[in-house]
Amino acid sequence: MKEKEKSTKRQSKKLSKIGKKYSKKSLSGILNEEHELNQETEYQISSLNDPIALKTIIDFTQDLTDKKYILLNLIEVFKEKYVGEPIKFVGYVNYISEGYPVTLSLSRSIHRFTAHSLSFEDLDGTAIKVIPIINDFHKEELKKISSGIYKITFYGTVVSIDQPLRKGYEFLLSKIDEALPASELLKIDDRKKQKYDAILEKAQNGEINLRDFIKEIIVKNIGIKGLDSAKELSTALDFTILQSFSQGKSIDGRYSNKLHSLVIGPPAIGKKLITQTALALNTFNFEVPPTAAKVTAAGLIGNVIRKSGGITTKPGILSNASNGVVCIQDYHELAKKKNSNFSDILSKVMEDGEVIDSTSSRTVLPALTSIHLDTNRLSQVNGTEDTSIHNDLKIPINIISRFDFIIDIPYDIQRQISIALDMMHGNKLLGNREDENVILDWVIELRYLVEKTKEKFNRIELNEDVTAYLKMKLEKFLEGNSKYLNIMKTFGSMLTRIQISLEKILKAMATSEMSNTVKEEHVDEAFEFLRHKLEFLQKLDPLEIPNNLGTHISEPKRREEIILKMISQKSKIKAEEMLKGINNEMKKEYNIKTIQRDLKQLKQKNKIKMIKKGVWTNAE
Repeated sequence: MKEKEKSTKRQSKKLSKIGKKYSKKSLSGILNEEHELNQETEYQISSLNDPIALKTIIDFTQDLTDKKYILLNLIEVFKEKYVGEPIKFVGYVNYISEGYPVTLSLSRSIHRFTAHSLSFEDLDGTAIKVIPIINDFHKEELKKISSGIYKITFYGTVVSIDQPLRKGYEFLLSKIDEALPASELLKIDDRKKQKYDAILEKAQNGEINLRDFIKEIIVKNIGIKGLDSAKELSTALDFTILQSFSQGKSIDGRYSNKLHSLVIGPPAIGKKLITQTALALNTFNFEVPPTAAKVTAAGLIGNVIRKSGGITTKPGILSNASNGVVCIQDYHELAKKKNSNFSDILSKVMEDGEVIDSTSSRTVLPALTSIHLDTNRLSQVNGTEDTSIHNDLKIPINIISRFDFIIDIPYDIQRQISIALDMMHGNKLLGNREDENVILDWVIELRYLVEKTKEKFNRIELNEDVTAYLKMKLEKFLEGNSKYLNIMKTFGSMLTRIQISLEKILKAMATSEMSNTVKEEHVDEAFEFLRHKLEFLQKLDPLEIPNNLGTHISEPKRREEIILKMISQKSKIKAEEMLKGINNEMKKEYNIKTIQRDLKQLKQKNKIKMIKKGVWTNAE
């Protein structure tokens, strides 16, 4: 005990000595005798009389090279443990002042600089005040801040200040960079990284299918039963996994590549399971509660307040979840709110991947966010007699059209009994964890697999062959519905969005298979996902959906389709002209012998006939 008291006295004496030295009028002069300080550091310490804070700033700024920054959440840094330690965190600029003049007396001459006051906020919403900076020392960083980049990585240290009018922890900024990759934010140790990277290597080598691997882990850990007999639920789960691999914008910047899903069905058929899967797979996620009072338009969008003196930014839920997912339950409850513009907000996010803030500044904020919506039909919940889509769901058509996947899961009494028995036996579901703040190991593993794959395969191309195949399948479907096109009020207006949906699905499939190029078989699988949206649209418009919508069309079959189309458009046509048309449409280089074999096959099927050598027409 005596030894401890002696140590405390020695420490107090030492601090007192430092304090006396640093409290003299010519503070900067004294410091320059021992340290080479730049003008910004001179300015930052000029208003301090706390010796420990002074020492922290001086020591940290002496050598900024080769510092190893620890990734933390801001809630962790308000401790003496991290004072003076190199730290980094991801967040955004919560407040930045307009430039204001500061005057310093340096080397017997007076200098004037432009300074800024700031505060930063991390992704969890914890804020920290920043020790003011000088513009000339952070020109590039300030450009990044003003360029609209939202998620940013801040590097620096924490300074504890204990003065009568300035008491607390402040952040000393050393540099700003773009946001760290999401896989790094998971803070996985090297041993587990090696394990997860080995799984990714197997997936890339074709030893395992990554989406199937993820599905097995989800089914095992959530405890899903009877998925083989619940086909709609299984398909919804498949799409939710695929959705987590969607990212970015189209190459031309016209639309968001993020996939959006709508799951409809009565209570206790597994909608919550799909929502929880989406939340588990996405590092950036948010679940909007079903109670309308708990969320506002400003809360979804955020706001940017520009006043004389500075800018305060508060991104909303949709921006915070950028590159992830926002799950919305019971949309009709949100839509009940008076003067609600939720449909306008969701429309812009789903199409453009951005939102316009709710203030008069009309600032555009990035929101490359997937929207997952699950809902009941009002007729299933309230017993209403009106079962029309518009009145039963309360979802506007402009929102329905933007969903890339829609599935209507039917009532399943056996599944409801199974879920009830599970609850009676105390079986845990993902959504019923005791501590919602604890991220389970298997969730971290899946997020790492998804994020690491997206980071590596983020520029997906649709080559000419695949584009031609996609176009052919879409045209074939439209030809089968040509008699309805003039009377389709809903489907006709959705054609462009359906094509975009298919392209988005294809890109996510390529990413999930660790490839930068889309394959033809991806097109067939994409049409199978599209089938469920078309089945839903059948309730609004007459639509014929062929059983073979997702069946692969072989190259000979495709050539035959093109030949028949060309002959139907002309009364007679030469084989050479057909060759040119087929090569152009299929983006291939076939020779005349291949086309002649196709013509012979079609003749044997009595679909065409030759009227003279090398000239063909319809058999009819």
